[in-house]
Amino acid sequence: MRPKKICLCAGSDGNTLSVLVFLLNTMGYCAIEAASEKEAAVFASENQVDILLSLNEIKGSTGDRLIHIIKKICPATPSILIRPAADANPGCQADAQIDKPWNAAELLERVKVMTARKRGPKKPVVSERSPAISQQLSAIS
Repeated sequence: MRPKKICLCAGSDGNTLSVLVFLLNTMGYCAIEAASEKEAAVFASENQVDILLSLNEIKGSTGDRLIHIIKKICPATPSILIRPAADANPGCQADAQIDKPWNAAELLERVKVMTARKRGPKKPVVSERSPAISQQLSAIS
């Protein structure tokens, strides 16, 4: 049996976040809920995350900023930003942006494609935590 893919779901809207976690759990993913930027950053720095799904609103921050922090910790982590349709952000670091309210089938398809194991030679990824990342994590707390 294959291990479950770990999906880190971050956001401050409890209802939307719980629906997202429920949807991913019922489809066989291991969905972890984070209500704040600090929770998400600490979890991502301590564990291997297969994909980050971030709502635009996060306690004390924005989804775009969280994605920026997670990409500094682990650059290879794919990310999806779930945002209101009016908040288009072309400069966002997210690998995909989905408008809210989202289509469940579209969201699950994106997660499936983005978490698929890539075949062939892999790019070397530096996993050492630099002092700058440690300072950012301590600044969040």
